[in-house]
Amino acid sequence: MPRYFFNVHDGVDRPDPDGTVLPNSEAAPEDESRATSRIAARPLRPASTTPETI
Repeated sequence: MPRYFFNVHDGVDRPDPDGTVLPNSEAAPEDESRATSRIAARPLRPASTTPETI
C-alpha cells in the first residue's frame, strides 16, 4: 500500500518523517482532513515576546 506524507507548516516546518500507509489515493484526502481537524483543535502557541527588527 502507498505511504502518504502530510507535512505541516504553521510558522515552523513540521515534516512528517513516518508518513501514513493508506489503501489508495482516494483515502488520502479523508485522512488529511482528519489530521487537519486534530491540528486545528490544538491550543495556539503563545505569540513571540522577542521584538521584531524591521
